[in-house]
Amino acid sequence: MSEVASRYAESLLILAKEKDVVERYKDEIILISNAFDDANIKKFFASCKINKEEKKELIKKVFNDSVDKYVLNFLFVLIDKNRIVYYQDIFKEFIKLANNELNIVEGSIELARDIDEKLLHELEEALSDDNKRIILKVKISDDVISGFRINLDNKIIDNTMKKRIEDLENSLLRKGGLWT
Repeated sequence: MSEVASRYAESLLILAKEKDVVERYKDEIILISNAFDDANIKKFFASCKINKEEKKELIKKVFNDSVDKYVLNFLFVLIDKNRIVYYQDIFKEFIKLANNELNIVEGSIELARDIDEKLLHELEEALSDDNKRIILKVKISDDVISGFRINLDNKIIDNTMKKRIEDLENSLLRKGGLWT
């Protein structure tokens, strides 16, 4: 992560903590980040042909009613300081810092098909403890035939059929095979 991203993300986190709105700002940054997912957005913000005021006007039109005025002003500062082109890194760093402040660990769960929201919530609760709240993003994967694979804080819990078959195969090979 660049020092620019860290510095701006930390500044927004300090403001969010002062106002006691860390979770709200995190949600708003995620909303903005999702809106900025279009490949043309980065080109738009990097363009010298579009002046800063036009960029701010677009931001204001799109987000004025959906984000806090300080988050909006934060985006304006990024435009004024020519740092808006780093928005992806800044947003990613802010979300990481906010999660740390909120004691949230984000992970993913890979499944063959979608999971019921209630069951997902129960799984998150079971994995959480008093110190950390777990939030899982669901990923549907062709690699998973049955079972699941959870990636959490660089730890993998693999309970897929493929993994169970591999474990069985390795166990049999260690014991010299089936027929010994």
